[in-house]
Amino acid sequence: MNILFNMPSQSPGQPAGVGRFGHELLRRLVANGHAAYTLRSRFDRQQLPGSLGAIENLIRISTPSFHAADIVLSSLGAPVFFPRSRFDIVVNVDPLGLFLGGGNRVTIVHDLYFAGIPGLYSRPVAAKAWALHWLVLSRSTAIVAISESTADDICRFFPTLASRVQVILSDSTMTAGADDRWLARLKAKRFVLTVANAAPNKNLGTLAKAFCSIARTDPGLMLVHVGSDPHGLLSGVMADEGMSARLIRHSGIADSALAALYESALCLVVPSFYEGFCLPLVEAQRYGCPVLFADSPGTGETGGMGGVSFRPDDLAGLAECLGRIVASASLRATMRTSGHRNALRFSWERAARQYEQVFDAIARLRSPG
Repeated sequence: MNILFNMPSQSPGQPAGVGRFGHELLRRLVANGHAAYTLRSRFDRQQLPGSLGAIENLIRISTPSFHAADIVLSSLGAPVFFPRSRFDIVVNVDPLGLFLGGGNRVTIVHDLYFAGIPGLYSRPVAAKAWALHWLVLSRSTAIVAISESTADDICRFFPTLASRVQVILSDSTMTAGADDRWLARLKAKRFVLTVANAAPNKNLGTLAKAFCSIARTDPGLMLVHVGSDPHGLLSGVMADEGMSARLIRHSGIADSALAALYESALCLVVPSFYEGFCLPLVEAQRYGCPVLFADSPGTGETGGMGGVSFRPDDLAGLAECLGRIVASASLRATMRTSGHRNALRFSWERAARQYEQVFDAIARLRSPG
C-alpha cells in the first residue's frame, strides 16, 4: 500500500501542535512498516525531527502566498501528480489539504474553531474556512477526529458527513527529560503554570484574575505563562490588578525546559472555553504535574478523572479550586496519581494501529469523487 502523507499547512522552525502531531504519527507509521509512505510538506530532510529525516520518499513544497488558492490549485493538479495508480490513499494531516488525488482520502480534523466559537474570526475568514473544510471533508472517504468533542462538532456542523467520522486519540509528543539547569533555577520557586498562546478561546484573562485573587494573601506565588501573548492580555490584567511583578513569561523554549516547568509547578491551569484535544493536559499528567482544567469541549474529555475541573465562566470557582490546590500538598499528590492514571488512556502505539486499520478498511474502496 502506497500512502501520501500530506501536511502542507505546517511551517518549519518551531512546529505548531498539528505539525508535531503529524511528525510523530508519521514516525510511528513508518516504523511499523505497514505501508510505504511519501511525505509532502514544507520541510526538507534537515528540518525533519529525528528518524523522519531518513524517510525514503519526500516531496518538498514551497510556502504559498495564498493558502486557499494553493489548496484549490494543488487539488486540481493532484489527479495528475498524485494519481490513484501511484497512491492508494492520501492522508491529510489537517483539512487544509487535498480534495482530489489518490485512490481515497483520509482527513484528520483537530478542531473546528471557526464554527464552534462564533466571532473568533472575521466573517470573510470564517466563510473561507467553511468552504475549504467542506471541499476537503466532503471528498474524503474517512474523517478522523482527534477527540469525541471534535467528532461531535463535525457531526453537528457537517451532518451529512457523520457516517464517515471516527475518533482516534493520540498522545503527548514530548519525550524529553527535564533540563537540570531549569530544575535548579525553579527549585525554590512556587508557581502556577499555564501553557497556551493567548487566543480568545484560551480564556487566560479569567485565569489571571483568579490568580490575583489568591495571590494577594500569598506573596511568594508566581504565575508562569508559556506561549505567545502578542496583545498583552495577561500582562494587561496583571497590571490592572497591581501584580505585574508576579507574571513570568516564556516563549519558544525547548521541550526539556517545559518538562522542568511541568515537574516544578504547583499545578497546570487550562481555563479554555474550547479545545480540540489539549495536549498540555496530557503532557503535564505524564510529567507529574497536577492539572486544573475547564470542563469544556476538549479539555474535560482529555483531562478526564485526572485532575480538578471548573466551569470556564466561573471566576470564583476557579479561584477557589486554585487556592485549595496551592495550599494542599496532599491534594496535589493525589492529583499526580490520578493524572498518571488518566494519561494511560493515550498511546501513540495504539493510535498508529488504529490509523492502519482505517487505511486497510478503505484501501480497496472506490473514491467518493
